[in-house]
Amino acid sequence: MKYTEDGSEIKVSVKATKDAVRMSVRDFGPMMSLKEYRLLLDEMETRKTVRTRPESSGLGIYVANQFARAMNGRIGLIRHRDGLTFYVEMPISRQLSLI
Repeated sequence: MKYTEDGSEIKVSVKATKDAVRMSVRDFGPMMSLKEYRLLLDEMETRKTVRTRPESSGLGIYVANQFARAMNGRIGLIRHRDGLTFYVEMPISRQLSLI
């Protein structure tokens, strides 16, 4: 929401494949610079301190990535000319089929 204008579309979608479910949130703001995109990817792997990013600690995306990995899932982002898509992909549970 930080990068989109008021009234701009935000698209939320859920897509199932044979083995996973992908939940996505896409904005249609300006294109993110490659430098910012790489920094965001880095924040998924490395928790930042408040000193390195005063406007955000980067902790949220780091924690989300750690939770997803703990459940054999993953989070990611896709850079578009007109915005960004964040997604969480989780494996489909087959436990109920055992009952």
